[in-house]
Amino acid sequence: MGVALAVLSAPLRPASDMRPGIPRCRAFGDRRANLQLSVPLLASLGGVVLFAEPITIRLAAASVLLLGGIALATREPVKNSDPRR
Repeated sequence: MGVALAVLSAPLRPASDMRPGIPRCRAFGDRRANLQLSVPLLASLGGVVLFAEPITIRLAAASVLLLGGIALATREPVKNSDPRR
C-alpha cells in the first residue's frame, strides 16, 4: 500500500514544490522568471565548492546545455526589418 501511494504521489510533489514560487515569478516578469531555471546549476556548483565534488564531463555538459537554454529563453525577439513581411 505504501509503495502504491508513493508512486501515485510522486508526480504531485514537484508541482506542489513549485506552487509557492509561481506568484513571485509573475511579479518578476518572464525574463527574470526564466532565471529560476538556473537553480540546479547553482546547487551543483555549491556541491563542487562546499563538498569537493568532482567536476565531471557530465556536469560540464549539463551546465552548458542549461545555460544555453536560459540564454535562448531570455533573449529578445528578433525584429523583422523587411517591410515586405
